[in-house]
Amino acid sequence: MVGAFAMEIQDKKHGFREGGKWHYAAVGPNGEEHWSITTYVKIEPQKLFLVNDAFGDSDGNINAAMPQSKWT
Repeated sequence: MVGAFAMEIQDKKHGFREGGKWHYAAVGPNGEEHWSITTYVKIEPQKLFLVNDAFGDSDGNINAAMPQSKWT
């Protein structure tokens, strides 16, 4: 469970490699799904990984109307 609202993570696809994607949903207590797509941009083993994170849908489409973030 993650976050203050006890959401569970449901993985749909996870490819931990440069160019790979993590497609997942945060599922709320009433079954509502909030989909995200994380794209792995750069991976340096045992040092760092850089990703782009975006809101999306269950089919893996990024929602361009929502903000995106980059994190390491």
